[in-house]
Amino acid sequence: MSLNQISLPHSRKHPQKGAALMLMLVIMVMGISAVLVSTLNSSSVQLSRDKKTADVLAQAKEALIGRAASDPNRPGSLPCPDAVTDNAGTNIPNDGIADLLVGNECPSYVGRLPWKTLGIPDLRDGSGERLWYALSRNFRDDNSVVINSETLGSLTLSGNQTENNIAAIIFAPGAPLCNQSRTNNATVNHYLEAMSATSATDASVASTSNDCAHAPYNDQHLVITTAHLIQPLEMRIAREVKACLDSYAIDKNNRYPWAAPAQNWYYSGKTDSQFGHIPYQAPITNSKVNDFLDALANLQTKVNACIVNDSNTNSDALDHAGADLEQAANTLKEAQPTTPAIPSAVTYPGKQAGDIAQNNDMCDTIHGNPTTNSVQTNLNDATAALTATLSNYTATSNSDNAVKCDGLFKNSSYWKDWKDLVFYQVDDAYKPGAIASGTGSITINGEGGYRATVLVARSTISPQVRSPLATPPTGYLEGGNAHASSNPNESFISNRPGEAAFSTVNDLILCLDGRQKCK
Repeated sequence: MSLNQISLPHSRKHPQKGAALMLMLVIMVMGISAVLVSTLNSSSVQLSRDKKTADVLAQAKEALIGRAASDPNRPGSLPCPDAVTDNAGTNIPNDGIADLLVGNECPSYVGRLPWKTLGIPDLRDGSGERLWYALSRNFRDDNSVVINSETLGSLTLSGNQTENNIAAIIFAPGAPLCNQSRTNNATVNHYLEAMSATSATDASVASTSNDCAHAPYNDQHLVITTAHLIQPLEMRIAREVKACLDSYAIDKNNRYPWAAPAQNWYYSGKTDSQFGHIPYQAPITNSKVNDFLDALANLQTKVNACIVNDSNTNSDALDHAGADLEQAANTLKEAQPTTPAIPSAVTYPGKQAGDIAQNNDMCDTIHGNPTTNSVQTNLNDATAALTATLSNYTATSNSDNAVKCDGLFKNSSYWKDWKDLVFYQVDDAYKPGAIASGTGSITINGEGGYRATVLVARSTISPQVRSPLATPPTGYLEGGNAHASSNPNESFISNRPGEAAFSTVNDLILCLDGRQKCK
């Protein structure tokens, strides 16, 4: 056998090894490609699911805010969650309808989103799950709830993301995690890992999870803050008042009514008052009644001061205000008989309040018992009795008539929650009895020439303290927007939410010029 013959088989093995290596390389490339394709497909699917989830959360948030802003009976309120169970505790299919109040509470403040009540589709997240919803009880749809610029939310968010003062939270639960069993539609923690604490009237949400051995949860949520609800509501209130006053001016030859002075708790317009609250009662024409009303309001102001601070200054002021009210009550009583008569149910508790306020250490007693002291009790009695009879002593001339917006002031279930927060300025050229022509002198941010303005006091800015009978009302309005009642032509400042200056002046101001719209 020759050497050539012996080496021939070895020369044939090299191509075989090369082919095997190529095959292995092809297999590896195909495997890597398959993994990459699988990963890309998985990522694409997850991105698609996340997008769908984000879309339905946004749709639900828009529906809830829209419902709150347009509610005719309780603006700002939100429906109860759908608790999924009936009163007997038996599971029933989720029907998307908000559970009715039990007494004046929601059956639960955490449950499914009531999509049927909101008039929206049956929204599902990217995993095909229905949305959940937590509600702050301060925003439930019940007549006992006061919803205005001062209302706070009771929900909180903690963890990586921290937030308080939340009105509602919408949840997308995602696919089951942590051995969750979803056979029971009513068990919150079978759907939401983020819900760290729940009760019948409150809930808190963790934005990082301590469940499942610290594994990340897959809940996604969208927060509705009180600002999201209240800011559109403030604009609605301002526009309703603007429409009322503009309508009034059309009927009164372009003249607007006298304002109710800020310290005027009975909201009657007062002659020569050009700044104050919205008047929904005509000016009082009986001078002795006016004196009594002023003395009553003055004593209430001094009582409020004693509640804040039991000082010698406040004690002396209380004593003097008590003497003034006692004298005004006696004068009113001695003026009888008048037409119409002032009932003793008005003058007697007024005299009593004034008399008691002059006692030694009464300011200290008020400070320790702000709502149960005898001065406040008598003031409340006199106020209630007088309120029922005030319309007997009002003006009847066309120029002095009060605003007659019955739908807003008399028949409204919510105006009582806003009346202390809404103010009004009328220009000198458009007050009752004026010629009412030409351009007004009122400006907003240096622009205008307006006939009147409506102001809504938003939430307090430290160190503001609400004092309903104070004048000027600096506890409500900032930046020089709080005026004295006699100011005829004034300038105002208004900032938009999000602007840096909004943190120091947040009053909402709308101009009036007799038209439906003014810039």
